[in-house]
Parts: sequence; C-alpha cells; structure tokens
Amino acid sequence: MIVRHSFVPPNNTRLAHLCGPMDEHLRTIETALQVKIARRQESFKVEGAKAKAQRAMDVLQALYEIAQRPISPDKVQLMVAGDETMDEDEEGALVLHTRRSDLKARTPNQSVYLDNIAHHDITFGIGPAGTGKTYLAVACAVDALERSSVQRIVLTRPAVEAGEKLGFLRGRTLNNAFVILDEAQNTTPEQMKMFLTRIGFGSKCVVTGDISQIDLPKGVLSGLVDAERVLKRVKGIAHTRFTSADVVRHPLVARIVDAYDAARKS
Repeated sequence: MIVRHSFVPPNNTRLAHLCGPMDEHLRTIETALQVKIARRQESFKVEGAKAKAQRAMDVLQALYEIAQRPISPDKVQLMVAGDETMDEDEEGALVLHTRRSDLKARTPNQSVYLDNIAHHDITFGIGPAGTGKTYLAVACAVDALERSSVQRIVLTRPAVEAGEKLGFLRGRTLNNAFVILDEAQNTTPEQMKMFLTRIGFGSKCVVTGDISQIDLPKGVLSGLVDAERVLKRVKGIAHTRFTSADVVRHPLVARIVDAYDAARKS
C-alpha cells in the first residue's frame, strides 16, 4: 500500500527537524515499521503493509506537529515503539510476541482491540466480564516492558468511596509508562478526566470497564459512559466494544451475560 501526504503550508524548518540530520529520523521509522519513505520537499510517500504504512504516516504527522525545534532520536523511537508487538498467524489472528507463544486474539473484537492498542496512545475496551479486556491489556503492557518501550507498568482502579481519589495517581504525570485503568465504569467524570490528563510522553493507556456493572451511588454518572460519549471523535483515541460473543470463559458465561442484558431491557 502507498500512503501520500503533503504538509501544507510548507515550513522548511519543521521539515528539516522532522527528517533529522541526513534523514536520520526517516530511516529510523523505515527500519522500525518496515516501510519505505520517499520525500520531495513537503510531499511524502510511504510504501509498505497497510497498517504499517498508515502508522508511519501518523508518526510523521505527529513529529511534524512538534517540529518547531529539533527532535531527538530517542523521541522518534518512542513514537514508533509499540507497532512491532503485533503480527498475524496463519489464520490471520493478531499475536503478541511475549513469552506466552499461544497468546493471541481469539475473537474478531479482540483482534481489533489488540490492533487499537498497538496503534493508539489511548484505547478504551468496554464490555462484559470474560472478554479479555484486562488480560490482553496487561499482556500488551508486559510485552512493552520486556521490549523496553516503556519503563514501568501502572495498574489502577477507582476507589468508589474515596471521593476524587484514583489509586495513587493524584497530582502525577505518567511518562514512559503503560497505564491501565481497570473497572473504569466506577470512575466519576471528574476522575476520568483527571486520569486521562495525567498521561505523559512515551506512554500508552488502556481503559477497561463493564458499563453493566456500575457501582456508583444512584444518580452519579459513570466516567466511562461519559468519556465514551465525549471522546468518540477525538483523534488518537480508539474505542473497542465487546459483546457476549467475545466471552472466552465457560460457555455458560456468555448465556448469563445475555440473560441479564435481556432482563434489563424488559
């Protein structure tokens, strides 16, 4: 696949910082994402596998936006880190390259979820228990840590009875971390905003939750429900919706989920 883009209006300083000395940054992106990048002034052409070519162009766009000053090689590597974690097996299922060789997507939505985590800095995974939301997020985090694309993993949950407290995140900015907010249906909108605005450079964030299991006081809006509505069109944020068809536990679990869903609607 070939992806083309022109940065207009052209800015020679930004273009120089984007490409790096002797096009060093372009070569880094090519090597990391296994693509070919050609440039003529402000016009760029990226050739490679569809997902990787698009990812490379997204990285170029992100770099151009911060290219008012020189960009370090480490920054470029951080921005492309994460895309190499995914591959496909002979059946087309996405596979995580971790010590667990059998760890892969088992449903179409899980495959979308893993792809979203690989290609977005913030990913929401919403759906019933047993769909692998947290498990796959933690597996991605461990993989990123093993490859040194992040320096630490942060897993936090909301404390419903503790006002605006959210784990130990109050007042912190999280750089170079893989951050997972679990049970996010029990955040308030204020907690959710506080959490999302703590995400720093070189970090990935996955937010998981089941909106059928909200334990907030009556009349309090779930921060997860609110965030899905407010952020659904924000570039760089992905949303994956799971259903009972994605449950990978005992077959009865999927039927239990369906039964409760039907009871709520009746």
